[in-house]
Amino acid sequence: LLPLQLWPNPCRGQLTVYAGANRGSARLTITNLTGQVVLLQVAELSADGCLRVDVSDLNQGWYQAELETQGLHQRGKFVRLQ
Repeated sequence: LLPLQLWPNPCRGQLTVYAGANRGSARLTITNLTGQVVLLQVAELSADGCLRVDVSDLNQGWYQAELETQGLHQRGKFVRLQ
């Protein structure tokens, strides 16, 4: 697993996920600290390798994000503030 860049961290409404040089379709899975999947999104990465995600519906707390692109897995953690 490679580290995943997430910003802003902590965040409130929108989280930007950076996939590096990867392009094309991506699957983003966000889980809470108990391992429960709270958000699952399949989308195309933008030209700059980013995926912008609305996390405003998530409760305040720590989360783990895992991005899968072309068989490559990246993982990172972020904090959602109220």
